[in-house]
Amino acid sequence: MRKVLDLKKQMASVMMARLLLTSAIPVAFFYVSAYNYEQNISVRHRQMQYGRQLLNRTTAAERLRLQNAALQQRGVYTDSMWVYNVGITTATPDMERSAEDRLTSGMLDFFRFDFTDAAVDEDRFSISNTPARDFQFNPLLKDACKEDSTTITYLKTPEAGKWLTIQSAKLNYQIPSIFTAKGLLFWMLVTAAMVAFYFILNSILAKLFCLRLPNLTGSEALDKKIIHNQQTNGLLFMIGLPGSGKLEEIRRYVREGAILYNGKKLVYDQSSPATNTVAVANMFSIPDIGTEAERTTAWAKEWNRLLEKRFGLIIVNHFEYNIQDAVTNRIKLNFLESLMIANTAKVVILSTIHPVAFLDSVSEQSASVGKAVPGEELERWHVLFGHYRIVVLPLQQQKVVKASGAFYHLYKETEYTHFLNKLQCCTIDVAVGNGRPPKPETLKSDELIYKLQMSSHYFYMYIWQSLTKEEKFLLYDLAEDDLVNPFDDYNLNMLLAKGVIRRRNGTLVLFNKGFRNFILTAIGNSEAQKIKSRIMDNGKWGALRTPLLIVMAAILAFLLASEEEAYSKLLTYLAALGAGIPAVLKLLTLFDKSGQKQ
Repeated sequence: MRKVLDLKKQMASVMMARLLLTSAIPVAFFYVSAYNYEQNISVRHRQMQYGRQLLNRTTAAERLRLQNAALQQRGVYTDSMWVYNVGITTATPDMERSAEDRLTSGMLDFFRFDFTDAAVDEDRFSISNTPARDFQFNPLLKDACKEDSTTITYLKTPEAGKWLTIQSAKLNYQIPSIFTAKGLLFWMLVTAAMVAFYFILNSILAKLFCLRLPNLTGSEALDKKIIHNQQTNGLLFMIGLPGSGKLEEIRRYVREGAILYNGKKLVYDQSSPATNTVAVANMFSIPDIGTEAERTTAWAKEWNRLLEKRFGLIIVNHFEYNIQDAVTNRIKLNFLESLMIANTAKVVILSTIHPVAFLDSVSEQSASVGKAVPGEELERWHVLFGHYRIVVLPLQQQKVVKASGAFYHLYKETEYTHFLNKLQCCTIDVAVGNGRPPKPETLKSDELIYKLQMSSHYFYMYIWQSLTKEEKFLLYDLAEDDLVNPFDDYNLNMLLAKGVIRRRNGTLVLFNKGFRNFILTAIGNSEAQKIKSRIMDNGKWGALRTPLLIVMAAILAFLLASEEEAYSKLLTYLAALGAGIPAVLKLLTLFDKSGQKQ
């Protein structure tokens, strides 16, 4: 669990650093630069208006002694913001712009839409001088947009060699200093926001990748304790996927003396059935042909044999067999009720499906034939299952083998389920090459894994059909994009307990690649479409789409009503663009060779 938490913190730290370096800092610099750029263009516009009116109201003699105090005597005032200082200079300003300045200025000008004539006139304020050279500005990006700089406008006066200079105050946005009270408060708020965002990101990652799921080590230990405890192992319902070795596991418990009856060790010897005190009731033996009475009579012989008092443990194997058949299910129900009423032996039911899934299947089967399950029958099932303790047996992992390269992938592919374990030797023999020294660099493990999938197709189908609809949905989601719905805790934990989903390096994965490929390619189009449609319905976009469209339409209507002149031109451009695109596409089809006659 500690490794998972460390991984979560590392992922959150890496994503936080990436967002800061690739998004937050560049965006902040861009908007600060764009703000200063637009601010200085607006200042230049106001200074130009002020300067021209000033030249019209002053004489040549007055301009020689031009100062702020003298201006006030003429009824001309400065605002100490856009116009902070006014003077006369004889120095010719140097207004050369670098190629970088011209490129940056062009990029920032690109985002300005010319909706009005005033906006068109402002285009010339982004350059330092005009072709007529009647007015000039200090370089915009090189000088004016610096934090501690100002905007200076130079207007040529009627007197030769003299320029009217108008300087603004320092209006550019400045990054607050940490050594001032306001600056310290600003950086404290920024730091608090970053810390809060880190924890939010941490929480999102934990939920997205299901890192807060409980550790099932305690659950497995509790299941083993229930099996070993003689007071709790009387009636057990053991759930395990196909290939988990449920029957062999119970046999092992019997051999080890973990399950006793009346304090005596049970005997299970397949070579000497007469001495056995353990019986296996295989549900495959229930007939599936004939009337209900005929099938019950045919099963009665096996039924009576299992009720012999010499048996201290009865193992009901393949409980999930023929669950779509109502008659078979009633025979199972009557049989299990008789075992519980007789109370002459302990009972362990081995099943690949959960009791809830079994009852859901019974209800669906009855609904499909238009006949509801009698209420008393469902109630009997609930009462029966209420006496059983459920334990889950995960897929057993074969002994870990150290390998590298292609051999590692082949071992990982066949390390779970006894079905795949038996194929492991054959696969490795083929990989080795008939006893020749192995050459991992020449092996193509993907080809052998694909062949293993083909050979195990119906085994994987057996696993798939033993799952509930909710479990299938989660597995398909995980196989498709390596993510699952973290809100379905119950079914997700059940899949983890069964072992079909494994934790690996802090993430959730399927137990092998072959089963993942099977889910994506071989479950059948109809079932895949049902799952995909459920994935689409499971999202919240369908519920939010209509309200969002209404809000967007309302905002657009408000903008059109408040800025009719500006947005009427925009709509004209959009309409022209919408009409032009089909025409261009139609024109391009004229050059399509596929449309020419052969």
